[in-house]
Amino acid sequence: MGNISASDWVATGIPGSLISLVSVARFLVAFAAALCLYILITGLFFNRTRNIPGPLLARFTTVYFFHRILRGSLGSDVVELHRKYGHFLQVVYCN
Repeated sequence: MGNISASDWVATGIPGSLISLVSVARFLVAFAAALCLYILITGLFFNRTRNIPGPLLARFTTVYFFHRILRGSLGSDVVELHRKYGHFLQVVYCN
């Protein structure tokens, strides 16, 4: 049982294009996972605004900000965040 070539896979009933699609899918999943890990690590440890307090989600994305705008509660939420964190806070991702 040595290496199996693409022609052997075709002979066993698995089309060669399926093999390449699986390889591409694995690559895309690995790339997406690596990208998420990169964003998480840089947001927590290397971002220049890491010392500014605020919601954790605001360190990585603008999702927190836009969610509050769409909900219509950004103004009252910012007032509450100022009470919790003080004068300076981060509500939007800043690179």
